[in-house]
Amino acid sequence: MTRIFAPRPLTLLLCAAAALTSFSALAFQQSGKITAGSDMTFFPYEYMENNKPAGFDIELLDGLAKTMGREAVNIDTRFPNLIP
Repeated sequence: MTRIFAPRPLTLLLCAAAALTSFSALAFQQSGKITAGSDMTFFPYEYMENNKPAGFDIELLDGLAKTMGREAVNIDTRFPNLIP
């Protein structure tokens, strides 16, 4: 029974090390912006109003960015394009 659970600490350690040394995390820390891609066709969560992003998710990102002292940038893209 202990053999099955023995690799877990090593796996958790490797995952934590990978997360801490992520290049995307370093790029995020250096930038003054938070960039989020959204499919702006899901009213009321995210949608376009007068050619500007609007909705719950957009307001949440704006509030988070303001709290962090950063600028929120919302990019309208379709769902299949969100993850390369």
